[in-house]
Amino acid sequence: MNRTLLLMLTGLAGCTTSPTADSPIMEVNTSVDALLSIGFPAEADLAILMDTQDVPVIRASDRTSEGHNALPEPWLETVSKAFSSTDVEDALDLENRFADWRLVSARISPCSPLGIMPSQDIDALCWPVVRLVWQPVLEDHQTLWGTYVDFYADDRAIHAIYPVHPRSETGHRLDRDVLDTMTQLLHSGEKPPHSMQTVFENARDATVAFTLNELYALR
Repeated sequence: MNRTLLLMLTGLAGCTTSPTADSPIMEVNTSVDALLSIGFPAEADLAILMDTQDVPVIRASDRTSEGHNALPEPWLETVSKAFSSTDVEDALDLENRFADWRLVSARISPCSPLGIMPSQDIDALCWPVVRLVWQPVLEDHQTLWGTYVDFYADDRAIHAIYPVHPRSETGHRLDRDVLDTMTQLLHSGEKPPHSMQTVFENARDATVAFTLNELYALR
């Protein structure tokens, strides 16, 4: 698997910072119809699994194209604090280091429903999302029964779900107002006007095409 392309996939939905002029952008050059005609995407394209019994493909500390950790360390700290009042207590801090966390799965939904009710036209009012699954994998670890193993995957994980940042037909990042406005409207239980839905569906289709092209490049 091309590690560089996979790392780019983890940054598809990043929207907390503005893209730089030299941010990598894959050129959208294959139509969705053309991809579907060759049997893409297959199940294995939409659920990418990484081997936990080998060196990491992507570590939590690896840097994205914008210079951030692939898994933001403050997120992990927030998760750990949330468990402090449960039976887990401070196990995440004591048993795992930030360096232990790695990407173990990337799952892609080409069009995930945005609404909160089935009646909200889930087939049209949807958006591509990327789910990244992070898990701590200990290296050269002694198990509770005394044996040493090269890699030991701890039974805990973080699922981070990202809507893909809106893109133009040529793959360039656009303002995300069209996505945010539609999401807020649907979560309030309202029905979008026809004119808004048309603009949204155009943005959705371009973003889906971009996402599928990026995904196809991983093959």
